[in-house]
Amino acid sequence: MIQIENLTYQRGSRVILDNINLKIEKGEFVSLIGPNGAGKSTLMKIVLGLLNGYKGTVLIDGIDHRLWVKRHNFGYVPQKESFDPLFPATVSDAVKLGLMKRRLFPPRDAKKRTAAALEFVDLCGFENRFIGELSGGEFQRVLLARAVAADSDYFFLDEPEANVDKQGVSRLYSILTRLKEEGKTVVNISHDLQTAVSASDTIVCLNKTLHSHTKPELLSAEIVRRTFGNAVRLLEKDHV
Repeated sequence: MIQIENLTYQRGSRVILDNINLKIEKGEFVSLIGPNGAGKSTLMKIVLGLLNGYKGTVLIDGIDHRLWVKRHNFGYVPQKESFDPLFPATVSDAVKLGLMKRRLFPPRDAKKRTAAALEFVDLCGFENRFIGELSGGEFQRVLLARAVAADSDYFFLDEPEANVDKQGVSRLYSILTRLKEEGKTVVNISHDLQTAVSASDTIVCLNKTLHSHTKPELLSAEIVRRTFGNAVRLLEKDHV
């Protein structure tokens, strides 16, 4: 369980997050939605211990989140992850990075974990492909395989559908749904409102303050309007 209480974060005089109170149950698939600059990525980075200087309390499984992330692995797919396409890194190399946080694995064990993670994201046979050869959707699934290899109960994804075509987004969310079915907690930031609503157990509407934390079927046009303001777009994002 993730518990966030009275969380406020600001840069200088600018308030990014204002008095956020939120509880995410274990095994829940939660999508955070809101306009650009709403504080979604900032909130995720705070939970993961990547940002300091906030006021409030963040607990994961009942302990301070900073202590939790030191003791446990977590799956994280950031908003932007760049690999030099000319650098001769293979898919297997990228996925093995998920094994490096907490402990070293014998080479044979690392190879098995890497293969299992790639199988989970439907990339069997891609082990020796170079990162620079992959499509946007394939690359995102490699990042997700890296997160799966971390062997965590928690997965955090920051706009994983970015630069992925419509078919790739569908496949990606199918994998996330399987993670949820295995009892994993999935926290997902999305600009694809329709897909997020169809896949998630809970929708969190955030724009500096928390506008709603509700079941998808209870998400109303009024809540979306208050969250997005003049930037509201109810139509599915057009993936190229």
